[in-house]
Amino acid sequence: MKIKIGRCCYSTVSVFVFLMISTSVMAQQQISGAQSGTLGPGSYTVVGNITVDAGKKLTVAPGTKFSHSGAYSWAISGQLSAVGEAGKKIEFIRSGTTQWGGIKFLQGSSNESILDYCVIDNCYSSQSGAGISVTGVPVTIRNSTISNCKTGGYGAGINAYNSSLTISNCIIESNNCPANGGSAINLDDCNKATVQYCTIRKNINSPT
Repeated sequence: MKIKIGRCCYSTVSVFVFLMISTSVMAQQQISGAQSGTLGPGSYTVVGNITVDAGKKLTVAPGTKFSHSGAYSWAISGQLSAVGEAGKKIEFIRSGTTQWGGIKFLQGSSNESILDYCVIDNCYSSQSGAGISVTGVPVTIRNSTISNCKTGGYGAGINAYNSSLTISNCIIESNNCPANGGSAINLDDCNKATVQYCTIRKNINSPT
């Protein structure tokens, strides 16, 4: 079954400014590769692909921001727990003009992964599932925004295959499949999936 949804004195000031700049630079840590344990709160620049290996768990603290400096993606073979708060959302965004590769929950990953109060914005994939891709595992996505994602396949916002994922209280908007359907959400053989209380708007399928 397929389901598609979408369309002071000077010297003191100088020292103070220097300290502010130093603190800002320190806060922008660069990360790539295998991750586990806890990240954040704070700001990170993603400079390579991120993985969470099988048997590992990555917890992301509320208020954490990930700015992707290139077309890098997250491949989850273990467990990702990114649980923000209403006033401290977890942001997965691009840095500059290049869209990043989204979050991919792979076959065999943990059935306890969750994205809650997250922002996932400006992703691109030539295959299905630009923002979030789920294969064969249950994932919970709630209170989150998935926007401005584009794919050459299906499900620019969210794409799932053979998964009992739960999507609730999310905003899924301005995602684009140039050639195929399900610009917001594409569910393929997801007979036990649940989509409820979501705002789905301005998603388009266009030939350009």
